[in-house]
Amino acid sequence: MKYLQQHHLQNRRDRDMVHEHKHLIIVHLNSTGFSVEDIVEIRPDFEAPSGNDRPVRYELQWDSCAMGPCSYTISVIIYAAIGAISTGFLAALGADLYKWSRDRLQKVFSKRLSGEGDTIIQFDDKSIRMDFHPSEESFAEVWRQLPDLVCLIEDSECKAWRVTKNEFGKLALEEVIDH
Repeated sequence: MKYLQQHHLQNRRDRDMVHEHKHLIIVHLNSTGFSVEDIVEIRPDFEAPSGNDRPVRYELQWDSCAMGPCSYTISVIIYAAIGAISTGFLAALGADLYKWSRDRLQKVFSKRLSGEGDTIIQFDDKSIRMDFHPSEESFAEVWRQLPDLVCLIEDSECKAWRVTKNEFGKLALEEVIDH
């Protein structure tokens, strides 16, 4: 319990400093489906891609939620418009997120396949939602292809996108139309 109290205090300090950083990763886990060991296992071990003077901030929220046991939300927030981000930065960030997904998330989430969840990549001007569970290889593959996906939507008027698989098993982007 002491770990969780210390972690909660650290998260509060992190939230207070969020505007000092360009990028934020938030993982929200339902406390009825994930243990303290899972929290330790999921925590990423990377900093910002080289050349960036401000680190990527990581925040974990572990509490009950209405979505049910083993539910989750993973948000990668990039405080910049898509056109203002270099391909090199996206490639480095995508490589870090790919490694994090393969080495940490897949291990924890493969034991919790029943949980509902949501994963979103949020930019200042657009968002990409993923239709994959973190235990799937496709989830990790999205990060590896992040620069290509961003390039495809950069000039589009559409603000919301969803990554799915096409009939050939390849990653595909779909526009999300608000009604």
